[in-house]
Amino acid sequence: MDKLELEKDLAQQIKESLEVPLYWRLPRMEARNFINIYQRDENKKLALLELAKLDFNLLQSVYLQELTELAEWWKGLKMKDKLPFARDRMLECYFWAMGTVPDPKFSKCRRNLTKYGSIATLLDDVYDTYGSMDELHKYTTAVKRWDLEAIVELPEYMNVCYKAMYNHVNEMVEDALNTHGLDILPYIKDQWMCYVQSLHVGAEWYYGGYMPTTLEEYFKNSWISIGIPPSLAYVFLAMLEDSNSLNQCELQLFEQWSSSDLFYLPSLITRLLDDLTTSNVEMERGETTNSIQCYMIQEGVSEEEARDHIKDLICDSMKKFNKLVAHSSLPTGFAETALAMVRCVQRMYQFGDWFGVQSKANKISSLSKIYKYRYDDIMRDGWSALQVKWDLY
Repeated sequence: MDKLELEKDLAQQIKESLEVPLYWRLPRMEARNFINIYQRDENKKLALLELAKLDFNLLQSVYLQELTELAEWWKGLKMKDKLPFARDRMLECYFWAMGTVPDPKFSKCRRNLTKYGSIATLLDDVYDTYGSMDELHKYTTAVKRWDLEAIVELPEYMNVCYKAMYNHVNEMVEDALNTHGLDILPYIKDQWMCYVQSLHVGAEWYYGGYMPTTLEEYFKNSWISIGIPPSLAYVFLAMLEDSNSLNQCELQLFEQWSSSDLFYLPSLITRLLDDLTTSNVEMERGETTNSIQCYMIQEGVSEEEARDHIKDLICDSMKKFNKLVAHSSLPTGFAETALAMVRCVQRMYQFGDWFGVQSKANKISSLSKIYKYRYDDIMRDGWSALQVKWDLY
């Protein structure tokens, strides 16, 4: 490696380190970035480099297979045709799941997490931008009943959402029961009910023209409506399946999740990141309820001052969460996976509203920076565009 190449590689590493501190980074993503640099190093260990490339290739094969299956599932639901107003975010949800639980053994968890995120995003759009208050009340009631017969009272577009949610959950519950003897329905059903109820509260605020006057009031609902608690429950339950049982500590976590910082802090951080990135777009749509506006009302400050305060809250919350992870009495994988989920969310929002605004140019840039894939290649060549192979020799 000549001096110029060395300086360019070092400069790039320094630039990325300044953009994102170490504790925000995703190990798998960093390994992918470092392979390019390491293979140009004159002092590299060839065996180590070959193992790194082999690991990358094997993972790519696993991810490609999962995406192929998920694409067929999503295509079969025909959501683009039945709910044209809603965001189509299956691909983004998979990348989020992949960043949260990247290990091959969590293949089933990644698929379930992607399905949850895709359906939850549809419901978020139904409650935020499309459904009338009367329709939303019927849907919320139907979810609380948790009975497929409840769809007779719903409009057709809501039937589609309800069936997708209900069938997905039942499929996952049946698999856990048959494979591991675990009945996870009470925990998963509770998460979906609380998520939908929080969306309902947000809709009531919007249609009633109500704005929470304090951050505390806003956070009581918005930390749940951001959708992170159910995703954490999905991941934690997947980690418990191999044990075929829940011990007292783990059982308490699921029964008292609403008062657990392991659920609250990742959700709060995600909510704050989302508000910082999406607030201007949402205000253009008439949605004014977010942490920035609430703090402006609470303290009588400017938008710039409110944004600075929200950034400080994110940093403080991340410090608390790091401390919680370091001293958690729960199995190591629980806390570390929750941390990985937060890191993944942060990286997704680092380059703008990558999840909320479906702009091709935005996605090409973001996917290239975050995952080193080109979004236009994926759209043109299909999922095979993700199968990037390293030459081992």
